[in-house]
Amino acid sequence: YRTFAPSFHNSTGIVRLKPKLANSQNVHIAIHCGSHVILWAHSQGREIRVTMHRAAAAIAALACLGTVTAQAPGLYISEVMEGSGFNKAVEIYNPTQAPIMLSAYKLGITINGGNTIERNFTFASTATVAPGGTYTVCHSSINPSFAPQCDLLQTFTTHNGDDAYSLVYSGMGPDVVIDRFGSLGADPGRGFTVCGVGSSTADNTLVRKPSVVSGNTNWTLSSGTNLRNCEWIIRPQNDFSNGGTHTCVLPFGSLFISEVMEGSGFNKSVELYNPSRTALDLTQYTLGKTVNGGTTLESNYTFASGTTLGAGATFTLCSNRIATSLQSRCTVLTSFISHNGDDVYSLVDNRQGAIIDTFGRLGADPGRSFTVCNNTVATVDTTLIRKPTIFHGNPNWGQQGNSADTCEWLFRSQDDFSNGGVHSCVLPGGSLFISEVMEGTSFNKAVELYNPTTAAIDLSNYLLGKTVNGGFVIENNYSFPAGTMIASGGTYTLCNPSVSSAMTTSCTVLNS
Repeated sequence: YRTFAPSFHNSTGIVRLKPKLANSQNVHIAIHCGSHVILWAHSQGREIRVTMHRAAAAIAALACLGTVTAQAPGLYISEVMEGSGFNKAVEIYNPTQAPIMLSAYKLGITINGGNTIERNFTFASTATVAPGGTYTVCHSSINPSFAPQCDLLQTFTTHNGDDAYSLVYSGMGPDVVIDRFGSLGADPGRGFTVCGVGSSTADNTLVRKPSVVSGNTNWTLSSGTNLRNCEWIIRPQNDFSNGGTHTCVLPFGSLFISEVMEGSGFNKSVELYNPSRTALDLTQYTLGKTVNGGTTLESNYTFASGTTLGAGATFTLCSNRIATSLQSRCTVLTSFISHNGDDVYSLVDNRQGAIIDTFGRLGADPGRSFTVCNNTVATVDTTLIRKPTIFHGNPNWGQQGNSADTCEWLFRSQDDFSNGGVHSCVLPGGSLFISEVMEGTSFNKAVELYNPTTAAIDLSNYLLGKTVNGGFVIENNYSFPAGTMIASGGTYTLCNPSVSSAMTTSCTVLNS
């Protein structure tokens, strides 16, 4: 595997790879960018020669920037209901911060262990999945009480437990499967085994776990071998309580560009921010620069060995000729920081060989400035600061917003460095979780819930389910009374009514 930045000669970009091959060996390669197949190539003797026209390369680069990112994964299948009668549904989830057009995707079905996708469902040209939203495809004869949770009613979803679904990206080049539910090539009988539970795709609803943030085309890994290592939660037949919504807990993002100052003279700076809970080794990253609409990273800043960035901290690179009065806010002074409004900075994760954040767009000189938030002179003679709600990078400049409300940036006046060296980032606080379980003598039993967020939570929106003796489904539920709240940073403790009297003061409610 090799990552490279092609150089352009006239109308084409030429890349030569020289693997250790015998002259008689033939090699066929596919060059991918994320899930996109950009082009095919073949060997010529011991040299693999790839020729790509400039226009194709530009399109491929744009596609690449929109897909190669661990922080902004693409669409995936979040729920499949295989209920009684025509209670059949497939839900698709968008974990990214930008809407995704479904017209570039297809939902394929394979029945009874077939080897290929046998039928495809294509989405309407206007079908869109909002950021953090779902698109649920249901059978047209589904129980009417479920219909409000569906985005589309049709006859495509007529599956049984031994049928497989494939989510396919078809927007560029050959079709690419990006997620799969079930496997191809062997009929499992009544249903596929998931989480170690035989035939669990029959007469059940399967919901992707909140910890899953992207698709998985390897059904063996996705289905797992037990309840811990699988990607799915098994719900009872006809359970559509989660239909039309999905919970996904994205991992806190990695390093991103939090501020860029393009001021007068040499008042130039680029600030990086670490939103994670642990220190980052900056030697694993590179800051690349491209000037005047270039197509590749033309120069790079590499961090000195041992350079780390603490959790919630910034690293600010400034021009070595920045105004003396501003230098106290800089981490390092370097001649690398020398840009105008039409230049691009790209943050690269060296471990992935991928751009994880960008400021500006490669491939086209915008003139004096790039457009940001519908402002055509946004990156010249100004300071741009990432909004506090942004907690990871975005390698697709086009998805960083078109209006003041939707864009990722705030504007400050020329030479405004008042925020330099510090950054505000409001990390998502997660949701309710079980913080303590006591299994003591006799009736000394308790379950404690904790609210890690910055706001009170209405517990009537939650259920506490119980499964006994190794059962496969939630067998009974505790419902919280209407109006029951748990404060920010607070706990709610349910205890057995016969718990030791000395412990009752620590209980919020006593319940059998």
